[in-house]
Amino acid sequence: MNRHYESYRIGIMGGLILVALTLASGISVYAVMQRQVESILVRSLEASLQSARRLFESGISAGVTDALTVSTRPFLILNLQQLKAEPGNDSSRHALQQIADSFLPAGLTGVSFYDAHNNEIVRAGRLSKNPALSVPLNTQAGARLLWDGQLILQVVRDVVDERGSRIGMARTESALPQLTRTITDAGALGKTVELAVCAPLAKDMQCFPLTLSQRVFPRLARAINGRPLPMSHALDGKTGTVFTQDYRHENVVAAHTPLGSLGPGMVLKIDQDELFVHVRQRLRIIVPLLGLLVLAGILLLYWLVAPLVRKLVISKQETAEINARLRDVEARWRLALDSTGAGVWDLDIPANRILLSSRCKAMLGFADDEIGTRMDDWQQRIHPDDLSGLMSARQQLFDGGSDTFANEHRKRCKDGSWKWIQAHGKVAARDAADVPVRVIGTYLDISERRQTEETIQRQANFDPLTQLPNRRLFLDRLGQEIIKSRRADVPLAILLIDLDEFKEVNDMLGHDVGDTLLQETARRIRSCIRDADTVARQGGDEFTVILTELSDRTHIEDIAQKIIGRLAEPFHLGDEVAYVTASIGISLYPSDAGDIDTLMKHADQAMYAAKKHGRNCFFYFTASLQEAAQTRQKLSRDLRDAVAGRQLIVLFQPIVELSSGRIHKAEALLRWQHPTRGLITPMTFIPLAEETGLINEIGDWVFRESAQYAKDWCRAFGTDFQISVNMSPVQFRADGRARSEAWLRHLQDIGLSGTNIIIEITENLLLHAQSGITDQLLRFRDAGIQIAIDDFGTGYSTLSYLKQFPIDYLKIDRSFVRDLETDANDMALSRAIIVMAHELGMKVIAEGVETVGQRNLLAAAGCDYAQGYLYAETPLSPDAFEALLRG
Repeated sequence: MNRHYESYRIGIMGGLILVALTLASGISVYAVMQRQVESILVRSLEASLQSARRLFESGISAGVTDALTVSTRPFLILNLQQLKAEPGNDSSRHALQQIADSFLPAGLTGVSFYDAHNNEIVRAGRLSKNPALSVPLNTQAGARLLWDGQLILQVVRDVVDERGSRIGMARTESALPQLTRTITDAGALGKTVELAVCAPLAKDMQCFPLTLSQRVFPRLARAINGRPLPMSHALDGKTGTVFTQDYRHENVVAAHTPLGSLGPGMVLKIDQDELFVHVRQRLRIIVPLLGLLVLAGILLLYWLVAPLVRKLVISKQETAEINARLRDVEARWRLALDSTGAGVWDLDIPANRILLSSRCKAMLGFADDEIGTRMDDWQQRIHPDDLSGLMSARQQLFDGGSDTFANEHRKRCKDGSWKWIQAHGKVAARDAADVPVRVIGTYLDISERRQTEETIQRQANFDPLTQLPNRRLFLDRLGQEIIKSRRADVPLAILLIDLDEFKEVNDMLGHDVGDTLLQETARRIRSCIRDADTVARQGGDEFTVILTELSDRTHIEDIAQKIIGRLAEPFHLGDEVAYVTASIGISLYPSDAGDIDTLMKHADQAMYAAKKHGRNCFFYFTASLQEAAQTRQKLSRDLRDAVAGRQLIVLFQPIVELSSGRIHKAEALLRWQHPTRGLITPMTFIPLAEETGLINEIGDWVFRESAQYAKDWCRAFGTDFQISVNMSPVQFRADGRARSEAWLRHLQDIGLSGTNIIIEITENLLLHAQSGITDQLLRFRDAGIQIAIDDFGTGYSTLSYLKQFPIDYLKIDRSFVRDLETDANDMALSRAIIVMAHELGMKVIAEGVETVGQRNLLAAAGCDYAQGYLYAETPLSPDAFEALLRG
């Protein structure tokens, strides 16, 4: 009796539930369809709007960039300067017209140039006179977006000279047809779809022609009936989608976004009636079908489901007993898993359910009850970069390709950190179709092992000081880029960067400061290149850059000049300020070389050429550079033979006292009598000697020779006779203290007073002088040796060192003396140096005196001594110089 009543009650309830479910399903289907259609169209609307936004931003950005190049053209600046200096200069006006005309083929519709008083000088092309709309844009230049029958980008930019002074103005306009079409073509998305671009006013807004209206809105309210229009959200910097009314009071779905940081906003909208028309059509079909479904369900309930209900009632008690046993088995299984030493897991594939031992959970910092059994929840903890590899390994097992799998991946811990986990799994059960349905396995924490491997890998491939790729990784990447370049038939470039004067900074300020400078150098170079390019440290103060996917040399030169400019800026290193420059050699693949070794060798030759041409510049490799490098290498070998073979000779240039005409000083000048090339000047071989270290041996020999002649001529022509000896900065830094002591001992050994020797140094030596160099100069002074600064005024001149160091003479460089008779500025500079030196207790020697007029001007200014071709057309041999003294 109870079973029949239970069956009847279940049948009635089942019928009611079926009716309710059917109605709910129908309503849900309608709701889901509406939401799906709404979601799809909203995403499509947003995607279309973002595509339009990116098109507008890139178009405006490209236009502004092109316009900015106009105002920075050197030729434009030069002619504006000339026109400013000579307002009636027709040639400059004609040149400016040619410049303006030259920009029209490049995409500009109009160009005009103005002088410093904003008077138009020339114009080319067509410029808008009275645009229907003019909207300012937030850009680095004075850019405006105009509507004059189409969208036009106008940029007005001041032209400044090298000192930053305004000398004129450039105005450019470029049509934006693609952006105009973007607005008009938006209607292709739907009959009521409309794209709007508007800019804010104080309280309202102004809009360019809309897709449907096709007219300008000079002023439009931002809200209707107290409700903000979609464009109001965009102008407030918000991105999203709203269901609201538009300016026509129509219900619409509108996607809105600001136009980047430019100021205007964009809206793409569609009428809601058009959006949901298909859903309403399908609703007319769904309602009758739901009625038929309910009727059929009720009949099936009594004809087919009733027997099953009776069986369900009978087995209810049996099911409860089975569930109790299953719970007991599960508890025992968990106890067994937790008792093992490793983290153990059991995956039920059809149910997408995983059992985890306590150790698995504790491994990630979770308590036993903090993680459930849903596989999706556990899978979300896998690092996104490792997920595809794990899924691929598991899929091979699921597909029957293997019974086991292994994978290493990262999982997110409770505190947000990541741990490396090694997973092993094995199929434990298959279904009738031999498809795996259960997998069991273990988890092992391998974080320490992976960290050790990553450390070893980083140490092998990255420079520990700068964290840049080292030479090994650089060569590997260069090899890969060469393969890509060969396949794509696109050239690549190698930039070899060497820091000028780094060794001096390193020696003077210490290795810790030098290391800091190298780290900052790495950061500056890295900021100058693209993410796709590679910068590496070769070692010491050498860096390399790989530039890929090159269309022309302009990009290479822009990068090289940017690096040179950044590295020329002061380095603030704690309490110290250091200055270095960069010499860059550039070689190209495949035009300069087809293999890595030759490519690097050619870049090195180009870098040496940059150093030779004054440093702080870049040079491309050429065939002539290779020939010069071979010649330089041979000359370097010959120089070693010259030192041993006594091919070096010392000549002397007289230094004349201007007040008396007496010669009681001379400068020792070194020459190389090469067996095949003849007489070679120091400008050619001294840099080689400094690079190879031979300068120390050569300098010691020159000092000993000069000291001996000074002794002989003191005996013959007076005890006040002095010889000046040039001393390289390398000699000061390489065992300088020991060398200065050896020189002083040599003077004692031959019986010559230190007062008969003058040491000539350069300004650069004193710029970053450490205590070691200062001590050497003071030691020379204490021994009676005087110090002269050679080529004064041509280096990093700073007056502070004149009072810090024991300086006795300033030598005015020949570049100031050469034009004394014709250039009043050179005369003023020379006179200022003489007065300053005398006030500081120093004497002045003028170099390069060639005429009597120069001598007279210097003498009248109070200069103490002079030397040059006026007194000896060429440096004299010891015998010839002695004859001059006797004459």
